[in-house]
Amino acid sequence: MPTTGNTVVATPRGLIAVIENNYQEDGSIKIPKALQPYMGGKTVIEPKK
Repeated sequence: MPTTGNTVVATPRGLIAVIENNYQEDGSIKIPKALQPYMGGKTVIEPKK
């Protein structure tokens, strides 16, 4: 039986929800505490200037 990578949550939809709910006025994205360990300890993603 083949395995698929997106059987529980559609990855793009989940990512969009995280971005929409954590988007800041300055264009940065605040990383939720639960995801910070997977982001190398980053707390914010800054936009390129």
